[in-house]
Amino acid sequence: MWGNNHNLINTCLKKIVLRNYRGNESHVNFVKFFVLNGRVIESIRLVLRFRNASNGWIEGQRRLSHGWIEEQCRLLQFEERASKSAQLEFVCDDGLCDEAIA
Repeated sequence: MWGNNHNLINTCLKKIVLRNYRGNESHVNFVKFFVLNGRVIESIRLVLRFRNASNGWIEGQRRLSHGWIEEQCRLLQFEERASKSAQLEFVCDDGLCDEAIA
């Protein structure tokens, strides 16, 4: 049964949107599975809550720090992604902050 589901991830899944992404270990591990196994993924959009992502926000501003984004990419092993054309996008849930694309 798992083989069939895994095959769907490899051949059908093109877009992922994960709301309330916090960048903690469990969120990273969940997204990393798709990064490393989704061969046809075109985009991964991680939606952060401004209040819950304090480690990633530049204090007093509504944008993510470049260092936090780099660290997330490293933890997600984005350079080793199965789909080399995949885009990784970080956005905030209310649309009022700058978007960051890795």
